[in-house]
Order: sequence, then structure tokens, then C-alpha cells
Amino acid sequence: MIKRIAQAWGFASILLLPDYIDMTSPVGDARMRVASPLTKIALAHLADMAIVAVLFLGLTALLRRSSAWTKIRWALMALLPVALFLRNLNVIPFDIPDATVFALSVLWPALLILLIWKTPRMAAQFCRFGSSLLTGFVIFALVMTWQLVRAAQWRPLPQSFAAAIPAQPAGKPRLVWILFDELAYKPVFETRDPSLRLPNFDRLRSESTLFTDVTPIGYRTTRVVPGLMLRRYVTDVAYTADNRYLIKTQDNPHWHEFDAKDSLFGMAKQDGVTTSIVGWYIAYCPVFAHIATDCYWSNDDAQDRGPTMLRESFGANVWEPLRVMAEETVSPSLAWADQTRWNAEGHIASVKDVSAHALSTLATSQ
Repeated sequence: MIKRIAQAWGFASILLLPDYIDMTSPVGDARMRVASPLTKIALAHLADMAIVAVLFLGLTALLRRSSAWTKIRWALMALLPVALFLRNLNVIPFDIPDATVFALSVLWPALLILLIWKTPRMAAQFCRFGSSLLTGFVIFALVMTWQLVRAAQWRPLPQSFAAAIPAQPAGKPRLVWILFDELAYKPVFETRDPSLRLPNFDRLRSESTLFTDVTPIGYRTTRVVPGLMLRRYVTDVAYTADNRYLIKTQDNPHWHEFDAKDSLFGMAKQDGVTTSIVGWYIAYCPVFAHIATDCYWSNDDAQDRGPTMLRESFGANVWEPLRVMAEETVSPSLAWADQTRWNAEGHIASVKDVSAHALSTLATSQ
């Protein structure tokens, strides 16, 4: 019985890996993006693992009672590895061509059929090996379970802070720096839908210096933003469980602390300039705690892997990943629509929250 429980827990941990992998990442992908404890999300993922494990255990127990169990077991050996492989494609850190995915998905069942047909004894040994391998996955499952328990215990630093702002002389210039994450120039200005009116963007463009021959510093928010702050190429980032912001740069490939004093905000402080930050997706306030004068950061978006959201109930965060996973099997288009709706709701909440705080900050005359 212990072996079957181990197999069920191992299967559940791998099947659900795309949903919770960011929660267990040593570089702190999930921690870096949220200003609230992840307890509710981590416990929801553990609940999902338990639900899937119980279902797997119950279903296999029923199938073992069938007179056709031997054939069913071979069918499961042919289908389950393929299903787990396809389910985890977006977790694999490199792209696999569709043709390769198709070939591997066909090759595995074909190999099993060939073994059963040509070498039954070897096929039986292979079957026992597969059973032992599935049991061994419990080690992976236990590691992931421990990581989720750790994520549930993580506590972020304060979401905001504000120091006293001294009175400023009338007419003192103000610099407003706005970073638009994922706002593409072409669909906004060059190929905009005729039904979409953006008068403020059009006015901004007409009154601005426009640079059209530009090479991006990077393609991920977590690397671009610190790169802009430090004025050098950031190749990787990590946000540890004790809320330390670590980076790798082109000139220093080893992990080292992000030096807030050497950033643009640090330079501003050295020049006696008061600064305020309103940000999304990056842990601005913990990073610039002793540098900026005023700060607020937030993120109500769905988790990148999810689908889970901090603003949703525990029950919703348990149900939504299971529902979407089931829909991916039965109706991929429905799963896509539900995930899109879920993501949009969280993103709209983020935009409204951050916009309100940004406008409030801009209204402060100092």
C-alpha cells in the first residue's frame, strides 16, 4: 500500500508541476513578483496534489480488480509518460519542435508494442522497472512538497513606505519616468486598430523625442528593469527566501547583491533628490528600502504558471488549476478561454491599483 501511495504522490507532483513550479524555484520567481504572503497559493497547490493523488490511487485500485488489468497496465505505461511529457512542455527550459514532440509521443508506445511482441520476457522486466521508477518519483514529490511548505512560510518585506518629504521651492523641476511593460510600439502607433482611440499616447508622441532605431537591453521584465537601473546588462536575477535581490551581469557572471546605491535612484539620493516609486512585478520597495523617499509596489495578476491569484479564495485557487487541466484534455479552446479570462481579471486589477497609486503620487507637489 505504501508503494502505491508513493506512486500516486509522485504522479500528482509531476502532473501538476507546471502549476506550481514558480513556487518552488530557487531563484524566487513567485516571491519576486508579489508583495503578499504566498501561503494561500502554496496550500492550494498542496491540496491539488492530494486530490490528484487520491483520484489516481482510487482509479488504479479499481482497475487492478479488472480481469483485463494486464492489458490496462500496458496501456497506462504507453499513455501516462506521453501525457506527463506533453503536460510539462512549458516547464522544459528549451523549445522542442512540434515534429520532435510528435515523434517522441509516437515512438514511446511503438517501442512498448515492439517489446511485448518480440521479447515478452524483456517487456515484463521493463514493466517492473517502470513501476519502480514511478515509485521513485516520490523523492521528487517530497522535495517539491517541502518547497511548497517553505513557500507557505515565506513573508515579504513591507509593501510600501513613505518618509517625510521636505518642502520644495516653487517651480523646482520634476522628472517622471514611466516604464511600460509589454507595450509594443507597432500596434499602438503604426498598425493600431482603427476602432481604438489613444489620444493621450498620440499627444505624448507628438511632443516627444522618438527613437526608432533601438536595440532592447533584454526581453524579460525581471532582467530589463534592473539593467536600466544599473546601466549595465543583467543576465539573470534571483530573489531569495530572506528577501535578498541577487543578480548576474555581463561583467560579473557570479551571483552578487543588487547595489541600490549604485542605481539611478541611489544617484538621485546622493544628489539630494527626493524619489517616489510606484511599481509592478518587481520587488521595488524591499530593494530600494533605504534609497527611495516613497514607495508602493503591487501585483494582483494571476501567477505566471497558475492559474492562481492571491486575490481569490482558497477554494477558487484549488479548483481553477484542476478545472483548466481537465479542460485542456477535453476542450483546449475552452481551457485557453478560461485562462485568458482569469489572467485578464487579475491584470486589470493590477493596472487599476498601480494607476491609482501612481496618480496619487503625481498629485503630491513635493
